[in-house]
Amino acid sequence: FFLIIRRPPRSTPKPSSAASDVYKGQVPEFTNDQESVPYCDECLKEIYAEFVEYVKLMEAVKIKDGLHKAMVISSICNKYMQKWEPWKTAKVNPKLASSAMNTLSNVFILLCAVLEPFIPTFSSKIYEMCNWKRGEREETLLGYIYSGNDFKKILTIIPKGHSIQEPFPVFREITAEEIEALKKKYGGGHIQQQSIKQ
Repeated sequence: FFLIIRRPPRSTPKPSSAASDVYKGQVPEFTNDQESVPYCDECLKEIYAEFVEYVKLMEAVKIKDGLHKAMVISSICNKYMQKWEPWKTAKVNPKLASSAMNTLSNVFILLCAVLEPFIPTFSSKIYEMCNWKRGEREETLLGYIYSGNDFKKILTIIPKGHSIQEPFPVFREITAEEIEALKKKYGGGHIQQQSIKQ
């Protein structure tokens, strides 16, 4: 995702196009044209519906269910990333690609806020990569998006032209040796052996 914003495709149509602006490390604009609006609204409505349920679950202290809902939102983000393929769309429809990348940038920050109670280090790294400074508005982001029952609010999280930093690995690679050690430690084999003895 960040590589799409930071680095241009090998065959960008025109340097001055809206899509090429994405590859200068800045969040592009939502073009708000007749093609982009229904194209992106589908994604926003689906994510917002799940987000509302997430907030209700978390306020009811149903943490496990809240985590499940957060993972559903993550899956939706990934689904539209793969469906839209902005790295390809940028070559044939720059305006649509610009709107798609703007939408994805905003929903990605929302996803990080949703996941923060469960994996705060991950969210912190993504905020850093997004050059996302924490202030009063950011601390109350979930309440702001939730209030008013307006899925379009998601598009106001990151302004167009916001600069994204150079991507860096969020998770370190786990070696084969570490995987084997974890399997031995948490694989449950010792529990099975105890059951056989009993």
